[in-house]
Amino acid sequence: MLAELFEVKETANKGKGLYARQLVPKGTIICFESAGYRVIPAEEYETMSESAKEHVYRRDDGTYIAPSDDSKYFNHSCDANVLDSRLGFDIVVKAIQKGKEVTYDYRAFSFKEMQCHCGAKNCCKFITYEHPVPEKLRLSWAKKVDSALRQVNKVTQPLQEKVRYRIG
Repeated sequence: MLAELFEVKETANKGKGLYARQLVPKGTIICFESAGYRVIPAEEYETMSESAKEHVYRRDDGTYIAPSDDSKYFNHSCDANVLDSRLGFDIVVKAIQKGKEVTYDYRAFSFKEMQCHCGAKNCCKFITYEHPVPEKLRLSWAKKVDSALRQVNKVTQPLQEKVRYRIG
């Protein structure tokens, strides 16, 4: 389930993307897997067409997930403003200004290898999936997520009731 803070727009060079309708502060929980997301076994994934795989993501347990909402429009950045908390939800790790694109680090899951043109200082140049995630990258993400988690109770949480129900 994706918080209703974003809108889908065409990007200059990446197809569609998600853009903030308002300032979304660091520490905002914006997305979690919900009942509408489809879990796909690895065997089924292997038989899917390339177009069907386009918005499907690999999970740590080897299954795949197909979102049923606009979270499928997260575009990649090596310096993403949203990351997986490892607690069942995605969290803003860097404030997203109104009108700015929401980005996610695709190296967290597998869908296909591709050239990276994100332009970040730390750009990897080529996106691949490694399991487990390389230690340096995992620690970098953990540091960002930990910092964002310290803000969770200090910012308005648009999914608070839904997350509380899901976790509690």
